[in-house]
Amino acid sequence: MSATMVNFNTVLAEGYKEMSELNLEISRDYIDLECEACNCNEDFIYRQASKAGE
Repeated sequence: MSATMVNFNTVLAEGYKEMSELNLEISRDYIDLECEACNCNEDFIYRQASKAGE
């Protein structure tokens, strides 16, 4: 297998990993919004406060 092909596969794998992580973040944000809407999640408020403090 050529070096170019190996590099391409590595880049593809890295890109897929980043997309998976991004999808996970989007899912978390969506869940947070759902919980914020019904004010049922104290953990959400704590995490938002933590994010603001970063």
